[in-house]
Amino acid sequence: MRPSELKPFEERSLAGDANIICCICGTKTSWNRAVKEGWIADLDGEPYNSYYCLGCPGKIKSAAIKGDTIHITHIKRSYTIYTGKRHHNVIAKMVESGCSREEIARSEQGFINYRGEFLDRKQALEIAVFYGQVNMANKQGNQTELFSEDLY
Repeated sequence: MRPSELKPFEERSLAGDANIICCICGTKTSWNRAVKEGWIADLDGEPYNSYYCLGCPGKIKSAAIKGDTIHITHIKRSYTIYTGKRHHNVIAKMVESGCSREEIARSEQGFINYRGEFLDRKQALEIAVFYGQVNMANKQGNQTELFSEDLY
């Protein structure tokens, strides 16, 4: 998901005081309160179907790989970020889109959160532990980095 697909509620229009539910944690609130608290609507799917309370957008959403190609526009630098459930799925998407083996090898593996921010494996592990997405007592292998297998 690109950050542009996440919009604060005030940019959407839904009249009244309808109840909405955070699609991650299940917190229920009114529309008006959600606007005041800064909840986020995911515009990637059907209108009005994915809402996130203030705390949940930081949670890990999926595996991601930050492509090697750098796009420079005026002052901003951006990278192509490919996403999928697990990193091998992401690599397959990169191959399908024409990335070379060398480009894939130079790319950085990590994760994205529900805000659309790219996190490296170490940052992602800290976030996943904080939100209870990973239990360190049950984590196999590397204890300093997150792997997609740790989430599922």
